[in-house]
Formats: sequence, C-alpha cells, structure tokens
Amino acid sequence: MRTYYVWLLLGVMGVSLYSCATRINPEEAEKKEQYAQAIDGYKKLYKAKKDRVQKAKLAYKIGELQAKNYNYKQADDWFTIAIALGYSDVAAHYKLAEAKKMNEKYLEALKEFDIYEREVPGDPKIAEEKKLVKEAMDWKTNPQTRFVVEDFKVANTDKSEWAPFLKKDILYFTSDRPGTTGNKKFGRTNGAYSDIFYMERKYNGKDKKTVKWSAPAILSGEVNTIMNDGTAYVDTKGNVMYYTQCNGAKGDSVRNCVVMMAENKGKGWGAGSVLPFCVDTSSDYGQPAISPDGQRLVFSSDMPGGKGKHDLYLSTYVKRSHTWSDPINLGENINTDGDEMFPYWLNDTTLYFSSDGWPGMGGMDIFVTHGKNPSWSKPKNLKYPINSGGNDMGITFDEGQESGFFASDRQHGLGQLDIYTFYITPLTFSIRGTVYNTLTNLPEKGVSVKIEGNNGTKMEAITNDSGNYYFKLYKNENYQIVSKKKNFFNSKPIYATTVGFDLSQHYVRKDMSVTPQAGPPVELAIHFDLDKANIRKDAMPVLDSLVGIMNEYPYIVIELSSHTDCRSSYAYNDTLSQKRADSSVAYLIKKGIDPDRLVAKGYGERKLKNDCACEDGKGPGMDCTEEQHQVNRRTEFTVLRSDYVPKRK
Repeated sequence: MRTYYVWLLLGVMGVSLYSCATRINPEEAEKKEQYAQAIDGYKKLYKAKKDRVQKAKLAYKIGELQAKNYNYKQADDWFTIAIALGYSDVAAHYKLAEAKKMNEKYLEALKEFDIYEREVPGDPKIAEEKKLVKEAMDWKTNPQTRFVVEDFKVANTDKSEWAPFLKKDILYFTSDRPGTTGNKKFGRTNGAYSDIFYMERKYNGKDKKTVKWSAPAILSGEVNTIMNDGTAYVDTKGNVMYYTQCNGAKGDSVRNCVVMMAENKGKGWGAGSVLPFCVDTSSDYGQPAISPDGQRLVFSSDMPGGKGKHDLYLSTYVKRSHTWSDPINLGENINTDGDEMFPYWLNDTTLYFSSDGWPGMGGMDIFVTHGKNPSWSKPKNLKYPINSGGNDMGITFDEGQESGFFASDRQHGLGQLDIYTFYITPLTFSIRGTVYNTLTNLPEKGVSVKIEGNNGTKMEAITNDSGNYYFKLYKNENYQIVSKKKNFFNSKPIYATTVGFDLSQHYVRKDMSVTPQAGPPVELAIHFDLDKANIRKDAMPVLDSLVGIMNEYPYIVIELSSHTDCRSSYAYNDTLSQKRADSSVAYLIKKGIDPDRLVAKGYGERKLKNDCACEDGKGPGMDCTEEQHQVNRRTEFTVLRSDYVPKRK
C-alpha cells in the first residue's frame, strides 16, 4: 500500500511553517497539513451533528486524516464508523482494507478488498493488493529469516524517534521529544520540531560484551535549529556529518528541506552548509547517505523528472573542483511511482533503503539492492520481522554487520516511531542421512562416510547401529559425499552446497546405498554383432568403467561372463559366449588389469533369465519376442573374492 501523501514527518521534509498558537477551522488546518488540529476540529463537528449522512462523511474525513497522519489504528476505527453509518462511497472499503493491512489485520483486509472488488469489478490494482496481503500473512506466519528484533527501549519515549545511524560506538537519531532546540510546535502533529540526538555505547569489563548506553542527549554544536533537523549520516572517518534541515535555521528563509554538511569541531559540530545541488526551492532534498569511500552521496528528493513521489538520487564528489556533481536518478531498478527514502550504505556495493512502491507488508518496507550505478539488482524485501504492516525505515548496521538498528511505528499506530535493535543469527549448515544395504534394504552400520568440499574441507564419519551419519558444514562451499565399506562397492556420490544461502540449511535426509561385492551378478550394457565376438566401439566406455572399478578396488577378483539366448545349438552358444567373454577380458588386460584378477566364462544359454528356452526348433522360446530374447543376451560381472594381494611393481 502507498502511504497517502509524502512521508513528511518521518523524513523531516515538507515542513509546515504554521504554529498552533492560533486556532483555525479544520478545513484551513487540513489545507495547511496541520492534521492533528484538523482532526480535533472535525471530531467536534462529528459530535455536534445528528444527521447520519453528515456524521458518516465526517467519520470518513477523520479516517482519511488519521491515515495521512499515519495513525492507522484510528483510521481503521473511523472508516469502520463511516461504513456503519452508511457512507455511500465504496472507496471507504478500499481505504479500510489499507488501514487493516497496516495494522496487520490481514484476513480482515482481504474481506474489505473483496467487498470493494464486488462493487468495482475489474479494478486492476485489487488482484495485486490481495496478493501482497497474502504474501505478508505468509511472511509473518512462516518467517524465513535470520533477523531477531527487539524494542530499543533505552532510546524511546512517548514521542517519535527515527533515522538511527550508528558510527562505531555512537548512535545518532532524530526525535521530536521534549528538550529540542525550538519552542514552537509542528502543526502537523502538535509536537515539537525535531533535532538530532545521540547516545554513546559503553562497555562494562574487559570482555566488551556487557553493553550500557548513555542517556540520549541532544547533539552539541550548531547543527540543530529551531526548525526540523535530522537524519544524520557521518562519514567513515567521523569528521563530516550529512543531514537534513528544513525551512532554514530560523524558519523564515525557504519552505523546502535541503541536505547539509557540517564538520566535527571536536567539542561539537559546526554550522552546516547547504550542498550545491539543492537548487530548487520548490523541491525537498533529504536523508543523505555517504558511501564508505566518501565519493558518492545518495539522497531522497521529489525534484521534477523523477519516477514517483520521492526518488533516490546520486551525486558524486568532484575532486578537481571540490564540489558535488549534479544528481543522477538511480533509475527504475530502485525507484518506483511511490516513495523511496532513507538510504544506507552497508558497503560500496550494497545499498539499503525504504520504499512503499515495491511490494511489501503494509507501509514503507526496508529493501536491499547490490551493484553500482546504473546497474542495481532488483530490490529484495527484508520481510518479517524487520518489516511489518506499519512503516519501517532507516536501517543501520554495526561494524560487524551482524546487528544494528532501524525505526518503525509498528506497535503504536499513532504516527509514533520507535527505534528497534536487531541481530542476525549465525548461518549454520548440516547434513544427515542413512546408509542402506542395497540387498537387504536395511541400514548398514560401520560404513565410512567421507565428505570433501571444494575449499579443501575433508571430514569422515562412521555410521552407527542405525546406519546414520551427520556432518556440520561450512558456508560458501560445495560438497561431495561418498560411502565406503570393505567388501562393498562405494555408494554413488551425493552432493550438497552452502553457496548462496541467506538462511541456514539443514539437509535432514540425504540417504545413500552401498552394495556388497559378493552379491549377485551385475549386468553390463555390452552388445555384440550377430555371430561376432569382437568388442564394438559402443562397448568400450562400459568396459572402461569396469576398469575404473577394478582400479578403485584392487583386491577383488571378478568373473566376466557372457550369455546367449536359446536359438542355435547348445554347443554353438557355449563357444560363441566363451569367445565374447574372452574378448572382454582381453580388453581389460590391455587396459592394465592383472590377468590373475579376471576369469572369463561363457555360459551360452544355460542361465536364461526367463522361460524362453528352446532347442532344435522346439520349446517355449520359439514363441518369445525379440525383446524377451534380448533379456538373455547379456554380459555380467560377478565378484568372486576380495582377498587378492596386488603384485609389487
């Protein structure tokens, strides 16, 4: 769902210049985006009205303003009241569905979308909205994530805290809590204008594991003004701060917001200067993020020519002229027809940002993209629990990239933002399974299971009485696993990978089979020409694979046997099959297999596999098909013993 209007408060953009000192009627307050005052006025009118139609219209109006002020719980209540009073416009059901989605009442949201769809069939946006609601339900019900999220209570108040940015052991954030620089009220919320605050992380003990945060304090220096200031972002060295300032330091110069830069003076931050690309006083510029190399600045703006409401733009530092280049739109791989805001560089090729234009769980969700301008990957939604039905934005990571902070209004629905902390659980990988005996179909104990990774990892496990094995795996590695046991043929290799996984992976069942060597004959796909015994080219790869088996198991002695069908005489078939067996053995000897390990045996038609026996033109075999006769024309090998001692060379 799109946020109804520009994300004014949260981005400290588009700030109203009006104070609440003078009371104005709700229509005028609404026009000036003083929504809190407008809502109060409309509520008084609602109480005074007796006519249901008029009350329904006022309830709907209050619901709209609550939604514009990001109070979706109240929006839900007032849209519900409007519908109960008979409000005639079906749009009320659509907006009620949006509010319920923001409140994570997903099943109720689907019902309202269904009502709207029945009244407005064919509306193309409904199918997409319902799809997003179902996805959001699934993300929350079945979270596939490594993120663990907690309320960062030591920073939060009953006002709003947002735009956290962590630089080493200092957490910067924006807030409209008591104690800000100015004493005027922001007409949109009836709250204070925002300032930049900070907290310092301290450690108890030498282990640096027990953490204590100092009490939030307003940032010292000249950065904060009587108007809205916020969304601080500090460069890698900690010397330069980029931030947003609205309406000029005194509130009487311009009506837009701009990106500022200030230097660290040691005891406080100096006065900020406006970056040169903030030239259009009718557009807002804000929420800057400087890349780790200090050469690229991404920010959000609604300047003309964008893809949507607020887009992300990139400005590059020009060393020769010591200035910033004209901004370039990051393009449709990132920007949508909605709002893209709160960029954050994890590294020089990984950019996080918030958007209500890409598919999400409700309001603004946090996304990540990889690459460099203009080639960015499709943004990936971080899903639940980082994202919620509310508005989630302004993610920042600790230096180890396994923890951090972000802001969300998920629990309040009052337009109030809190800071949340998160950590990422470690990636873990494992594989387990059972090795079976192919003849008995029972688990085989005492089997050596060996695993080898492409990064050099080698491990071995012996199956227990239940034939089970287990390995812990390392990330970013491809594995091959083989089972071995004396007097058994090795299993066919199986494979596993931990490359490219964002979530832990546990291969619960990866079973294998080993075959006893002293088992039944193994048929080979070797064919001979009619009445011929020479080895054909298509038989050579099959015999070569048998050479590989002989080399892999140098202690086995095999019989290589040849069989015919019943046609022709016993004597003729015995002679032909023996020649074919001799040819096969000769091929193996030529490939280096010791003759003492090979026995050639021609069985003629004496070991038929079916009932196709015949002699002198008589017997059931005379009625068999060619396919049935083919079953009997075969070449096999059988392990005779496993005690051969290879000769010394």
